[in-house]
Amino acid sequence: EYSVILSGEIPVLYDYYDAFEPNYVFDQIQPIRIPVSEEDPEPWFNEENNNSYVPIKILEKANCSVSIENNTATIQTENHTLQVSVEEQIALLDGKEIKLLDHQVPILYNETIYISLDTTILIEIETRFNEMQKQYAFYLLSSRLCLIEFNSIEGIQKNYHWIDGYTTILDYTDYWTPSVTSLDCVILSESELWNLLQGESVRQCDWTSVTNQNSSPAFGSTLPKEGNYYIVLVNTNFATSISGALSFQVIP
Repeated sequence: EYSVILSGEIPVLYDYYDAFEPNYVFDQIQPIRIPVSEEDPEPWFNEENNNSYVPIKILEKANCSVSIENNTATIQTENHTLQVSVEEQIALLDGKEIKLLDHQVPILYNETIYISLDTTILIEIETRFNEMQKQYAFYLLSSRLCLIEFNSIEGIQKNYHWIDGYTTILDYTDYWTPSVTSLDCVILSESELWNLLQGESVRQCDWTSVTNQNSSPAFGSTLPKEGNYYIVLVNTNFATSISGALSFQVIP
């Protein structure tokens, strides 16, 4: 039997955890504020997927026109048209088919079509709800959205066997599949990518941790209209190789 003790802390190779700002700064935009009322109720929280939903008609207060026919809603802004249907994952954005994330699929609640708060980003509207002030805030943006989905994430650990205080390696290697495999997904600009690769602190990015515990994890990032942005995957596991599938779409 033997044990290994690592002296001191393992240095952080990539430092993006404390980025000061996301890729798109909403607070520089003056929002349209709508207080909660009988006509515009508070969001409904779906405990099954931990997401909040709002009645689609409230978007009329955010300079949109909304029409509903046979559980299909059409939302129009000055630049975009989004058509969504209850319990349907395929939607039409400006005449083109897109695949909604699982939690973005519209639902029927109290005989009214509800959509998730972040669905409106597809038509360049950031929707937020202030719990303390009991009001909605709609930010009209000039942006694009990057949606990423992960599938079949798997990890294989490779373990060498050493003896004599790490001076002799044995002639065989063990492989096994860990119960939890994780990776970090970072979306950042070209200049911030250079900072990341140089080991410097990243100031502005969007990132999340993804694990194989979720059957189909997804991640979204709102980006400015201009500039090059990169998707970086960071393997945060020890002695583990990760495989899987990634798909993404940029809207619009």
